[in-house]
Amino acid sequence: MSIVPKQTSGSSADIAGKYVHEKSGTYYLELGPNGNFVLFQGSEVIGRYTVNGGVVSLFVAGKIISTAKVEDGWIIDDQGDRWVRASVQAIIQQPITQQPAAQQTVTQPNARRDETSPASAAAKLLGDVAPKLVQLTEDVLFNDVWERKELSKRDRSLITVAALVAMNRPDQLRFHLSRAVENGVPPEELIEAITHLAFYSGWPSAMTAMTIAKELFSK
Repeated sequence: MSIVPKQTSGSSADIAGKYVHEKSGTYYLELGPNGNFVLFQGSEVIGRYTVNGGVVSLFVAGKIISTAKVEDGWIIDDQGDRWVRASVQAIIQQPITQQPAAQQTVTQPNARRDETSPASAAAKLLGDVAPKLVQLTEDVLFNDVWERKELSKRDRSLITVAALVAMNRPDQLRFHLSRAVENGVPPEELIEAITHLAFYSGWPSAMTAMTIAKELFSK
């Protein structure tokens, strides 16, 4: 994707949104308020973007793959095609289960992360050894994937716990069981999920998971 420059100005917050290829109607570029992007042209490309003097630069794994210009709600590519800024209704294509107000969280781009957040935990554990892995964990997994609206955080937590139980990953499961409760999954439901998984993912994995659940939920 290559974009013809035009003079404009702005920031990530100003240009955040979804831009749909006018001719195909299926290709899109989604610019997140936290500096993450998703580009779909038959397959998804996920990365980071920056805004400098109105020029939007797209990066994947630290390497620039394209530059873009946004003006008057659209992007003009090198073929003269327009990528039109979609309305809010166009972005939301499925009904979303609204979480209770007490369970909703808003991620501020420059907010200091809680020390118990998975991103901070990864930084403390591996930041000096594998900074790139920590960056991907923070920027792509927790600031992008976990923030997508197609699934509630409650559902994402339940899915994640099920996967970790099935793969017998106790170190990550310990954190995600606690996170699941914070995201609105009751301990009783998590225990029932582990019991159910015993017959699909193996008895030893379920017993290991239940031991961790007992330790966490009995405090």
